[in-house]
Amino acid sequence: QFPKQFHSSEIFVEDGVLMFSAEHLLKGFMQPNLYYNSGLHEAIQVFLHLYPNKVYPTLPDNIWEQLTLISNFPETGIRDWIGLEDINPMAVTICHFLMFPEKFQQILPEIHDQLMEVVGFDPLWE
Repeated sequence: QFPKQFHSSEIFVEDGVLMFSAEHLLKGFMQPNLYYNSGLHEAIQVFLHLYPNKVYPTLPDNIWEQLTLISNFPETGIRDWIGLEDINPMAVTICHFLMFPEKFQQILPEIHDQLMEVVGFDPLWE
């Protein structure tokens, strides 16, 4: 969809395709505290596409600031990592909910509880 702009991941809904840069995918998987998980991000994009009628939380105006507190990944860093300007903040929020559950619950407790209803489980499983 973006042939003139390098990007590390994308879903192509029309063909049912997920595409990834292997380097980005592996770094996000192997070192999640250093690199944003683009594989999980795109899986969440698919989830959002498949379940558009779920009741997702309303994100606050300062969601990017809150997400940065949770992961230390600033909005610009995530945009640069993925390589696209248009990044869905709900996908990033759910990714943080799954990747950093303790910190997410501390910083965004109401959204944490709402997302537990959306995904059907608590990522703080023990």
